[in-house]
Amino acid sequence: MIANYWLRELQRMVINLVSGRASGPEAILTAIADSGENISAATVARLAARLNNAVQISAPYPIVSDSAQAGIDMLFDHLVADPQVKTRELFGARVTNYVSQQFRLALPRESHAVIRNRPQIKVGAVPRTANFAITDSRVEQITNTWSFNLSDVEKVSTEIQAWSAHMSRLRQRGGLLESKGRPPLVIPENVQLRVVYEEPRSEVARPALEIAKEVWAEVPGLVAYPESQQSRLVDDALAVVA
Repeated sequence: MIANYWLRELQRMVINLVSGRASGPEAILTAIADSGENISAATVARLAARLNNAVQISAPYPIVSDSAQAGIDMLFDHLVADPQVKTRELFGARVTNYVSQQFRLALPRESHAVIRNRPQIKVGAVPRTANFAITDSRVEQITNTWSFNLSDVEKVSTEIQAWSAHMSRLRQRGGLLESKGRPPLVIPENVQLRVVYEEPRSEVARPALEIAKEVWAEVPGLVAYPESQQSRLVDDALAVVA
């Protein structure tokens, strides 16, 4: 219903422009009017099919923002795919799926331990995201993942340093774990901290991994595994929830 209303309004504005009674964003309406095409649901469907690889058109939904520019900035991260972010997310999802399956298979039936995906790790008022956390009555393990097969490995190094500094503060002060649909949990200072990384496939990125290993080594108790040893995450988690 909302989409049909929007199309009718857009078509009305184009007709008004052609009739000399312009309304709405003039530059956009002029371009539409000059095309000579009657705006309809079929027009939008053709655009969606023709531009599918570059532009995806979906049903409209209202958003709340301080301004039009603020709304655009907020939507960009959700609607515009960044290949680098996509690669990192795919690696993180692969590790999370593997650990989730193996952990559930090995978990004793009487255990109440669960895996929380993409939790917020708060130290004071500052939050950082982890790939997953394993919890029972308390937070037992926090794990993050990193891929070194990205175009901007310098950005990866910066993110690793920031995340590791946050974990160091967690060791000193403790923190709070928050995740959707579940009550927050206090994070003890002795919580297991783990990292799984995807080894670089090119020599160009190898120095970034070596720097990361030095940074991780500075966080007390943090253990970093290559993807080939991700099964050790399950062993570590079972040792603390058993």
